Amino acid sequence: MGCRLCRSTHLRINNYVVFLLAYVFFCLSGQGWALAAGPEGNEDPAVVQDSVIPSETTPLVAGRVHFVSGQVQAINEAGGMRTLQKDDSVHAGDTVITAQQSSVQIMMGDGGLFALSADTQFKLDSFKFSDEEDGTENSFFTLNKGRLRTVTGLIGRSDRQSYRITTPAAVIGINGTDHEIVYRPVDTAGVLAGTYNKVNSGATSLTTDLGTVSVAPGQMGYSGSMREMPQILPINTSLFEGILDDTAGSFVPSMAIQSQEEMMDEVVAPDDSEQTSEAIQSAKPAVIEEPRVEPAQATFVRAPIAWGGDVSESLRRQKLQPGQSSMQHVQAVNLRAATYIWQPWLAQVSGGVGVVNAKTVYGTNTNDKLGLNGRGALSLVPYSRFPFSASYYLNDNRSGTGTYAPVTDVQSNSTGFALQQRYRPESGVSSSVASYNRDRTRLQRITATGDIDKLNSRLHLQHDYHLPGSPSRYGVGYDRRTSSAGVTGIGIFTGLKVNYSTRFKQQTVDLSSLNTQNEYAEESLHFNSVSLRHAYRPDALFSVTTSAIASQSKSLSLSSGSADIGNLQFDSSSSWQPDEELPFYVFGSLRIFDSSYDSGAASITSQSRLASASVSYNASANMVYGLRETIAQTRSDTSSSVTTLTGVNAAYTSDYTKVGKATYNWTANGALDYQTDSAADSNWIVLAGAGHGLRLPYTLDKGELDFNVHQSLVVKNDAIFGQNTTLSHTGGVTWRTIVGDSTSGAMSFSVGDIHTYGATPTHLQTANFGTNIQHKASAYSSLAALTSITWSGNERGQTTTSAKADLRYHHIRAFNVKGLRYTFIFNVNKYQFDDVGVIEKSRDGYLIDQKLEYAIGRAYLRLNGSVAKNANTTTTLVVLQIGRSFGEI
Repeated sequence: MGCRLCRSTHLRINNYVVFLLAYVFFCLSGQGWALAAGPEGNEDPAVVQDSVIPSETTPLVAGRVHFVSGQVQAINEAGGMRTLQKDDSVHAGDTVITAQQSSVQIMMGDGGLFALSADTQFKLDSFKFSDEEDGTENSFFTLNKGRLRTVTGLIGRSDRQSYRITTPAAVIGINGTDHEIVYRPVDTAGVLAGTYNKVNSGATSLTTDLGTVSVAPGQMGYSGSMREMPQILPINTSLFEGILDDTAGSFVPSMAIQSQEEMMDEVVAPDDSEQTSEAIQSAKPAVIEEPRVEPAQATFVRAPIAWGGDVSESLRRQKLQPGQSSMQHVQAVNLRAATYIWQPWLAQVSGGVGVVNAKTVYGTNTNDKLGLNGRGALSLVPYSRFPFSASYYLNDNRSGTGTYAPVTDVQSNSTGFALQQRYRPESGVSSSVASYNRDRTRLQRITATGDIDKLNSRLHLQHDYHLPGSPSRYGVGYDRRTSSAGVTGIGIFTGLKVNYSTRFKQQTVDLSSLNTQNEYAEESLHFNSVSLRHAYRPDALFSVTTSAIASQSKSLSLSSGSADIGNLQFDSSSSWQPDEELPFYVFGSLRIFDSSYDSGAASITSQSRLASASVSYNASANMVYGLRETIAQTRSDTSSSVTTLTGVNAAYTSDYTKVGKATYNWTANGALDYQTDSAADSNWIVLAGAGHGLRLPYTLDKGELDFNVHQSLVVKNDAIFGQNTTLSHTGGVTWRTIVGDSTSGAMSFSVGDIHTYGATPTHLQTANFGTNIQHKASAYSSLAALTSITWSGNERGQTTTSAKADLRYHHIRAFNVKGLRYTFIFNVNKYQFDDVGVIEKSRDGYLIDQKLEYAIGRAYLRLNGSVAKNANTTTTLVVLQIGRSFGEI
């Protein structure tokens, strides 16, 4: 009985404990709920005080951490640092830093995904997203270092300008994209510094100061710096399969990115509203990348197919004056698809097909055309060290039974294919590529000119190698191109290039050799060249750069015979500062150029030698002295001459002096040159000049005026050509203003008068006027206006006048209709040249262009109208297009 009592007592105690734990859990859960809900969810003042209540100073949540491995930190704009854990929030202005052997995945509020690999610095510059697409949403990021992969969300789909990723070497834009970015600040073994951008699906753009390139799926864009033109390069698999640790030299396996759909289901959006849930669901990609498995464990599953396309119908009305008007009706359908075979690492397949039907009416005549285009691409083991790719395209355009006589092309057909095989060993010390592409174009005509059949092909082989742990690099490339155009003959071009470069101590050596052969019909050209460049810079005070190029070419023609041409060029330049504390500089250069020409019937040789040296001494911040000496010798089969030039010069620039509110300074300079020529008399040249200028800034209530005037006098006395005196006057005024936060502008006007008296008198007058106005009318509209007028005239009565004006207006929510965009462009230009009252040349033109675009989801309507005048032709164009895109790609 005692035992039963013990057991029953023990049971009651367990029940009490369970009940107590359940009660505590319920209370804690309720308190946590109240904290999450805000002050209204709890009446306890202490609880309300401890709760997190959003305020104006609380940064907006941009996303949340979905997965983290290793040490990952975030630094806010105030400099505060925190360690990120799973489900932590990240905010606009945060810089996320991953340590070695660490990674993090961040789900953004619009459904976008960022996966950061080890040793990466990534900043969320700006992120704005709400349930209404009002034109203010944006997501701007900066990758300062490292590697990331991203699948974009809703932002950027309707307005690509609202999304970008900036690196020190390029700016990346997107169009519904899954892509990877790597930025390397310095060169490493086998990898140049710069930005690498590989696209898995969708498309991106790579922009620098020199231009923009588009990167399609399966391509890699590269930019070395903002001062270089970006380019498309073969994909470097080692960059995207893993991260090379520059410090330790170890290879860190690539970070496996989790399925985005899985993350969508797990992550709680910052704003748990129905609209946000729908936005996240719509952002789910249709193709889910499966986790990679080893071949031995792989099992066959049905590969997902990503597909998409677009369909459109357009009307095009064009009127030429003088000329004939035309009306064109075009229907277009495009389909695209992509998938893989077994696993993505084994084979990837993509392709597309499009049909275009066009009917053109010229007055009472008609012309029908039907076009078919298609493409396909296959990538085998794309992530391996020996990826292979093949692609094929077809364009077939056929004319129907139209009645328009001037139609000449009845059928045009072009096809082409490209093959590429790459190999890069795991050591990364070398890379090889072999590619072959061929395209053919056929035009079937109904006129007397006959049919045209063009065939082009190219074979390219390239191998690069560098010694491990050494800056030495070797490269060899071979090109063979053939082209034919029917009966005109076949052209064959072959080229072989070998290059070598190395660095040792303070020296750099580049050596290359080029051999080409071009054969076409009855003509051929053989060219050989060897070039050497050597740079020596032991310190910042001394440097020598030397280059030498030797080339030999031989041409053969059945009509004009043969000819041999040889050239030898040698250049060397140096700079030297004897003492870093002494502002004394020495410059020198030497150039040798020899050439020969031999055609059998004639033989010509020539030689030239040029040596120069100069010394510059900065006596003070204002005074500079210089001394120069140049010796030149030229020799040919019929003549020879030696020319020398000895000169001294000095220049003085005063400090700026305050004269009331104005600043004033003056300059003076002089030079004396003595020139000798073995074939002519010696000559003395004396030059002296002085000038002064005044700048007066004047502050207004809204803006600033800036006046400037300058006057100079230059006297040049030449013993052979006589004396000339040039008097110059220039002046101008610039007005800059900023009106509130919405309007800024500038206006400038300047005039000039340059008069030369003496042996060769001239008189030139100029005038320039320009304006630049920028106005943001509202959150949705902006206006820009630029104008310029330039006039010049000379002593012969010749005048030139040019005027340009450009006006642009853009509204992203026209007539207060969401999704309706309107653009207006007006451009006018005028050019006129008069010679003593007679119009010698006149050219006027203008452009008025209006565009209206409306999008509902993936459906769109576009209306474009323009009038353009150029010289004596006026073109009026109206285009109406209705279309819709569908699918994922």
